[in-house]
Amino acid sequence: MKLYDLPLCVIDVETTGASFAYGDRVVELGIVRLERGEVRIAHAQLFNPGRPMSRGAAAVTGIEDHMLAGQPTFAEAWPMLRPMVAGGVIVGHNVGFDIGFLDGECRRMGETLAGEVSGGSELGGVIDTVRLARKQFGRGGNGLAKLAARLEIFVDTAHRALADCHTTAKVLEKLLHPHGGWELTLAEAVALQGGTVKRKAEPRQRMLIPDDVAETLVSGRPVQITYLDATMLKSQRTVTPIVVRRINGHMTLIAHCHARNERRNFKLDRILAASAVEMLS
Repeated sequence: MKLYDLPLCVIDVETTGASFAYGDRVVELGIVRLERGEVRIAHAQLFNPGRPMSRGAAAVTGIEDHMLAGQPTFAEAWPMLRPMVAGGVIVGHNVGFDIGFLDGECRRMGETLAGEVSGGSELGGVIDTVRLARKQFGRGGNGLAKLAARLEIFVDTAHRALADCHTTAKVLEKLLHPHGGWELTLAEAVALQGGTVKRKAEPRQRMLIPDDVAETLVSGRPVQITYLDATMLKSQRTVTPIVVRRINGHMTLIAHCHARNERRNFKLDRILAASAVEMLS
């Protein structure tokens, strides 16, 4: 079937931190449901996660603990949200992050996200705009805000779920346009991004990294990070990533710090942004 004839459900989550595996939870879900190329549903819901926001997540999203205190839990709100994604093709930017958290929340209730959407257990019907962008532009510069600017899409709000859904929907349309747009079949769109989105491991076994950080950290090349320290001060650091590990309960980036010329540890949920840099030889 053509994409024009399928419901496309653009999703985005905001979370307490970077890893569902080590206790982080969804605090906001945005859903934009497209039918025949038009927005039919646009909805955002905050949740009470039952744990504090990490400092880094609060700094990026602007979501504070007091904003979540009176909100429903994910389990309480899901029956109302389920029909908005039911039967739809899931779309997202670095969508593995969003799927990992949503599926984790569903599994806490004895359900699975794959049971609610098209594509089956391997989530073959999922479209990932970051993968589409990498096929078109290569790696680097494909975080949502930077990609939107590259595609001449105006963004006035970032790192809130519904705003990012609207941006992702516009990015999807721009990326598909040279290849046939909504006339593409789902199979053709999946092939265009390089294949299906497969679940490599259960959420409790994997670490999930937001797209703007993951896009640069996966390369192993030097990156400039904006880091929030324990006193809530922001600083710019140029580092070369080595590995991400759990240290004292925190997902931590181990990297070579160029300013200090030594290996340093950076808590992942305090990395507010990351961008590739070119080092002089």
